[in-house]
Amino acid sequence: APSAPPPPPAPDPVKAAPTKAEPPKPEPTAPVKPVTLAVDTTPRGAGVFEDGKQIGTTPLRLERPPAAGTVHLVAKLAGYQDLVIDVPGDASVDRLMPMVKIEAKKTRPTKTPGNKTGSEDRNAGVNPFD
Repeated sequence: APSAPPPPPAPDPVKAAPTKAEPPKPEPTAPVKPVTLAVDTTPRGAGVFEDGKQIGTTPLRLERPPAAGTVHLVAKLAGYQDLVIDVPGDASVDRLMPMVKIEAKKTRPTKTPGNKTGSEDRNAGVNPFD
């Protein structure tokens, strides 16, 4: 004769958590203390970029979570060379950096046909038909 299907297994009783034991906690650590990133340039007003994104303009003061390794910043200002600033990611930094002016290239006017001034043309003011 066919046997009856077995009864479903009884659900596991919910175990009550012991009142004294707490779930394991990670090692107690101080809350993550932000680091201060302060960058200034002479002259002021340079855009400060991190990973190609502008994060501010000098004088710049940011609080941010610490980061591992080195943070690479670039300060950019028209008429000045880009200034690369490498700072530790896990420490507060206060930097004043001089921007280096781009020297304007001194170009002399070139003498090309049709670029004569009156003093260069000996026949200026002389009518060849006289």
